[in-house]
Amino acid sequence: YVLLGDVIDIKDASGDTHFIIARGNIDGNNYVELLHNDNARLQTTGVGVSVYGVVDAAEFDGDVIAGIATISTRLDLGTLNLGLGTATPQSPIHVSNVGLSSILVESGGQESVVTVARGLNTDQNSGTIRFGKQSPTVPYSNDNSLDIINNDIGNLNFYLEGGTPGIGTGDFHWLRRKNFTRLMTLTYGGKLGIGLTNPTDTLHVDGTSYVTGSSVVGSNLVVNNNATVTGNLNVSGSFTPESIATNLTG
Repeated sequence: YVLLGDVIDIKDASGDTHFIIARGNIDGNNYVELLHNDNARLQTTGVGVSVYGVVDAAEFDGDVIAGIATISTRLDLGTLNLGLGTATPQSPIHVSNVGLSSILVESGGQESVVTVARGLNTDQNSGTIRFGKQSPTVPYSNDNSLDIINNDIGNLNFYLEGGTPGIGTGDFHWLRRKNFTRLMTLTYGGKLGIGLTNPTDTLHVDGTSYVTGSSVVGSNLVVNNNATVTGNLNVSGSFTPESIATNLTG
């Protein structure tokens, strides 16, 4: 090797330079830099270490700023925060991007699962978002199904205006495809529309309804078209029809 001031030049037997170790100061921060064939591989700064290429290490101490990081076993941050796209993460995992921000959980052939829990007993005290579950114990789930599960005995709640109330509150919508069929809507005012997205009454059905049990009407019953009764019609009060198409006995 050759020592040239703040630089150690490591050469091979033919005199060609392969490694350079240098030290210096940038903006008041001392640094040490390792170069291989004139390409930077590692550089320390006043706040951490910059590594260029692939890193295989058992432990990091301090901040790690990386372009691409591949972790094959485990990443243990302790009480530190992980920032993806940000140097100032505000939570244990903070993803930030100027454009689209996304997180992908992919399985190689089984279901993909995201679980939030209060403790290690994930069979209870937890909730799960799951895709692709295949099991005879869950007959409505298959490799094309998305499941939202509360693994405990509490409620499964959906909130509107969970933060500061304001104007222009939205509704709950159930749609097939992007807007191929409008299946059901529950407005923020409590009106349920089946087959439409703009119900005008507390229960608004666009289509045919079928009731297998009793139906109780607490006030007036308004029929805007024909009414067909195939069984007995019992009236405890007055009955005033405008027209009767067949015999009326009673």
